[in-house]
Amino acid sequence: MMIYLRMVKSLVKITNKFLELTDNKILQTAGSISHELAIAKANEEYDKFKVNPK
Repeated sequence: MMIYLRMVKSLVKITNKFLELTDNKILQTAGSISHELAIAKANEEYDKFKVNPK
């Protein structure tokens, strides 16, 4: 279990460094959007993609 936790912490550090290098913002909290709003947004974007696939 300890090895797994160290691996996860290491992955978080690597991911954060990558995001900083690519000038992306790093989310510091869990966010504030509700599950229902997230699903609605995902469905809306999916519907747009279905109409105009890239």
